[in-house]
Amino acid sequence: MWQLAIAINSLRNELAHSLQSEKRQRKTKALIELYSKHNKDHFELHKNEPEHVILLWAVTLLMGFLGAFEEEGDRFRSLVNEMDLIVNPHRHVDGKM
Repeated sequence: MWQLAIAINSLRNELAHSLQSEKRQRKTKALIELYSKHNKDHFELHKNEPEHVILLWAVTLLMGFLGAFEEEGDRFRSLVNEMDLIVNPHRHVDGKM
């Protein structure tokens, strides 16, 4: 998924500098290939869609991943905070972080 994020950012950077370029076409193709590898079943359903629709699906997949990743990070931080309350009660006068 991180490769997909890098490919999306690379295409975004290219579009910021030029809407029509050879690099844009190569980066778009590479991004679509990455998306098809990461999400084969879904890609099969939409492989005949216009390029911009496939790119939208790729960005949507990444956004879902990043949202879940952020939630897991928050959950982990909460667990660490709970463990710290138990292991280091002297640091928490009122029982809170």
